[in-house]
Amino acid sequence: MLNREYWFGINGQQVANEEAMVARLLDEDILFVGSRPYYCSFEKKVVEETLVLFILINDVFVPASDGESITSEQLPDLFRLFEQKDTDGIIEWVALKRGQQPRKRTKERMVKAGTWTDEMEKLIVNKT
Repeated sequence: MLNREYWFGINGQQVANEEAMVARLLDEDILFVGSRPYYCSFEKKVVEETLVLFILINDVFVPASDGESITSEQLPDLFRLFEQKDTDGIIEWVALKRGQQPRKRTKERMVKAGTWTDEMEKLIVNKT
């Protein structure tokens, strides 16, 4: 794996190196690339498509292919949880964003691993 700097210290503040974070999460198969139409403000029209990133969470919340959108502002929080808890941090981030617990088998595994949190316990129970 490449040696990347994920955080910079600038004027006493910790600043995210978003490019390095995205590269790592792509390397780890946590993010995947998709595309969609978008509104181009300087052309004042919808352009056919652009690349976008999604969090890959197949079979975690529903028994199917699944992805969660993410913004550049949300990336540092997602990455911090990934640094702390690996893929369970990704699941926690998506669960909190959706307001829903993951499927029962994922919850049971996380409880056993010690990565389940009180905050996640308060979320809507997943019935799938």
